[in-house]
Amino acid sequence: MRTKLLILVALTLAACQNVADPSYSAGTWKPAHVNEANLQAMIANPADLDHGHGDGRTSAALAAAAIDRLRSDKVKPLATTGLADIRMNNTGTNTGGGGQ
Repeated sequence: MRTKLLILVALTLAACQNVADPSYSAGTWKPAHVNEANLQAMIANPADLDHGHGDGRTSAALAAAAIDRLRSDKVKPLATTGLADIRMNNTGTNTGGGGQ
């Protein structure tokens, strides 16, 4: 009985293997370059697809100076706001307690 059941299951699974995916059958729509077409339809200025532009609210020189400071290890400290004073609390000792 067990052998017959295994053969039946194997034949059933083998039959499912030959079913073609309906999206690949003849006459069905194939989405080729649809994302690009949708972007071109939604974009206000088609030249923006070739090269972007800034929004006019930020300064590229200011951002570049921050990156230069980061790379040269001369990062400016954050300004104090008076809301919270966050400091490192590292005494150099490790108790090994873990979450006590």
